[in-house]
Amino acid sequence: MTKRRMTTDDSLGMTRARVAKRLGRHESWVRRHEGKDLHPTFVGGVYRFEPAEVDALATKLEVEKAALEASEAATVEIHRMFDAHLCAPTNFSVEGIAERTGVEPRVVRSMFTKWADEFLTDVPRLLSRKELHAMQEREEQQADREHQERMAEWAREDEERLKRWAADRKRRQREQDVADAARARARASRRMEWEASLAKARQSGGPAVFQDQITKIAEAKTLPELAILLAEICAGRR
Repeated sequence: MTKRRMTTDDSLGMTRARVAKRLGRHESWVRRHEGKDLHPTFVGGVYRFEPAEVDALATKLEVEKAALEASEAATVEIHRMFDAHLCAPTNFSVEGIAERTGVEPRVVRSMFTKWADEFLTDVPRLLSRKELHAMQEREEQQADREHQERMAEWAREDEERLKRWAADRKRRQREQDVADAARARARASRRMEWEASLAKARQSGGPAVFQDQITKIAEAKTLPELAILLAEICAGRR
């Protein structure tokens, strides 16, 4: 870049016309950027601009122009990445696309804004690498929270199943105890009937009758037959 010679007017600051010529723009463009990129001072009834500030803006415009005039291949590649961004918003960042294509990140962001304006629906934002990393961290934390919640839910379900199993086991044990008690009472009742029948046999028929009844009881082959025999003995019919 050639060094611009300072004039007498430039020593007080550049006029709007000289700034427009230096930047290759119209004076109305310079006027729109006053207060943004340019900050003139009012001297002697004329707005004057700092030459250093004008040179910095000129350098910035030259860089942006060179970036916007990037090769057609780079533009096609950037648009291809923009298309892929619609399907996988977390796979691309502003810095990543800039590094792949050699285009400045701010130019990539500007191109993305123009590209997204062509869609009727909302397009996912093209995040910076820092924003993308923060979003991925949030997603990982959310996944961890959901995993912890699922683990807690499974633990509660296991605890409930264990409680139901324990309650069912107690119920079955109570039912078993009741059944065992009923069988014990039945055995005791049959024993009492047996003892009563023996006592009655001794009183009614003496040893011979008693021995005959014992023989008949021993010959009984089935439980119903034995029950009938005992009932008849108790009734005194044998």
